[in-house]
Amino acid sequence: MALHIKTGLTAPEGFINDVYEIDKITYSPELCGQLENLTKRYNRCKDSFILLYDDKRLAGYMNFFPVGKTLYKEMTDRDDHRMRDDDISPEEIEDWSCEKENNIFIISIALHPDYRKKNSNSNNAIVMLTDAFLELLRQKDNSGFKITSISGYAVSLGGVKCLKRMYASLLKDTDEDYHFFFTNKKNVARLLEEGYAISDYKKNYNDDIYFFLPMTSDGSDGSFNTIVDAEKRLHNDDEDFDYVPTEDLSKLPFGELYCKVLNRHVEYECNSEAFKGKNMRRIYLGEFSLALYDDDYDDIPLDDITAHLFATVHKSTGIYIITVAVPNNKHNPSQLIDQMSTGHLDIKNEKGEYVKIVDYFKENYKLLACGEAKCVICMSEMPQNPLELPYILSGETMISKHVNYKIRPEHREKLTACRAIYDYYDSYISRSVIAFVFKDYSKAIDERMSDEASELFIVEIVLFQNTAVLRTNQKVVKELEDNKDISIADIDELYIEFGKTVQFWNSDIFKYPFSQIEADEVIKSFGIKETLDDYHRNQQFLDRLIELKNNITEQKSDKSMNNILFFLSCVEGSSVTLGAVLWIWHLIKNADSLTLNGDLFIRFGWVFIFIVCALAANKLANLYYTKKLFSKKHKQNKIKFNKK
Repeated sequence: MALHIKTGLTAPEGFINDVYEIDKITYSPELCGQLENLTKRYNRCKDSFILLYDDKRLAGYMNFFPVGKTLYKEMTDRDDHRMRDDDISPEEIEDWSCEKENNIFIISIALHPDYRKKNSNSNNAIVMLTDAFLELLRQKDNSGFKITSISGYAVSLGGVKCLKRMYASLLKDTDEDYHFFFTNKKNVARLLEEGYAISDYKKNYNDDIYFFLPMTSDGSDGSFNTIVDAEKRLHNDDEDFDYVPTEDLSKLPFGELYCKVLNRHVEYECNSEAFKGKNMRRIYLGEFSLALYDDDYDDIPLDDITAHLFATVHKSTGIYIITVAVPNNKHNPSQLIDQMSTGHLDIKNEKGEYVKIVDYFKENYKLLACGEAKCVICMSEMPQNPLELPYILSGETMISKHVNYKIRPEHREKLTACRAIYDYYDSYISRSVIAFVFKDYSKAIDERMSDEASELFIVEIVLFQNTAVLRTNQKVVKELEDNKDISIADIDELYIEFGKTVQFWNSDIFKYPFSQIEADEVIKSFGIKETLDDYHRNQQFLDRLIELKNNITEQKSDKSMNNILFFLSCVEGSSVTLGAVLWIWHLIKNADSLTLNGDLFIRFGWVFIFIVCALAANKLANLYYTKKLFSKKHKQNKIKFNKK
């Protein structure tokens, strides 16, 4: 007999014992409760069960009931972290009412393990159970039993998913680290009208999705050496993943495959040595669990996704592109891209805790985020839903629990204008996302990786360009904010740092003109020219500010130098005059005792020494201040040269 539904009003006698048997199998002893309490609650409100039967065998159930005001207030109090479960007494339960509010509490949802296995029958079981619950709520609502809220404690990932499908949001955590979810009156109405959240999403295509996060180090070797050490621990050697044309790629694990195929495309299609060999390295950092959320972003993942992490490193400039690759993505890509847009790309660290990727690399590799993350999605065909691609390109989830408005048709049309150069794919580009639809999308990842890599390496290079400009621009802005400390040395350092990245902007980076055209499309859509314009504008302002400060400083310095030189000139003249007066005075005073046999020069030689020392000191001081003035002019000329 096929699966079928009964309720607490139509169930066979003694079904409570079968419910309790499923509880004992499903829940831990602490959560299972007592048969006596379960029976008392049922006798208080019999219309409180949805039961799923497979012939005469109970396959699963949902237990729920309206609660009284006191219990409702207690459970919705954010400061009360007790979990109310089997201790709920019959007196705390209300009857279904047409006169009062019906605040529904779901105390339990359970399936027998035989119906939780991943097969078509088990999938049908949970769908039938939850659909029957929704149908009962709609019948109650149509009969005048207005439902104002739905709530429940989630003690498993399945419970979290089920409650979130009812548009429930996390209200609080319990002392036992379980989660209390609550659906308010507005979202109850939405549930009754539209059905479960994301229940109608169907994916008609396959896809691989890549996230690129630009980061920078402080320019030292610390970050680079730490990443290389991580690679050595993973592979037991210092592997560069050089491509070998005769190698069988189908036998390679994804991490090695990705690095080798991208390295091949760079060698084949790039002219610039800046992106080749030891100047640029792709390092595989291993598999990680990527969190899948809904747009509540309450830090409770709905699922774990296997992701691969890579670091593309340009050592001499201290620029890093961190790539998060999700091959064979099974989930809604617009939700993952929404997580990128909102900063919720979280991975599980070595402690088993979910942390933001940018925080993970900051803590473990001393890298700092520098600019917006970007996404490339490679699809087997266009999404059937005409709304899906525009939402992917706009970086928003197509299925939101909080908004139900849509992108206007004219903007959807602009977003979905094809930018492809070659005929083996279609491409669509926005400020943060590039979507490729390949005409020949192989089922084997090693076969389609070559097509994907031919576009991915272009995105990498463009992001290196953008990060180089953005990093220097951020430092310029910081200097402008802290303008009291700006010096010639500071601006000189900025010019030198940016000068190291000029190699990224050579016009002959790509061997083939159409590769450069593709790169130009990405540069235009990503807004990199605007970033470069911002940098030039801020840099010019900084130059003028420093020039003004230097002019003021020079005027003060020149005035001081002139005063010192005037003083030294006076000292020089005074020294000669004083020496002459002393000599003449001594000649007059001792005229009778002086002889022409040299006594004159012996007795008054100290006068000559005084005059010579005074003149020498004056000349040295003049030389020092003249050299100092020349040095300042030289530094200014050097700054102008670096700027050019």
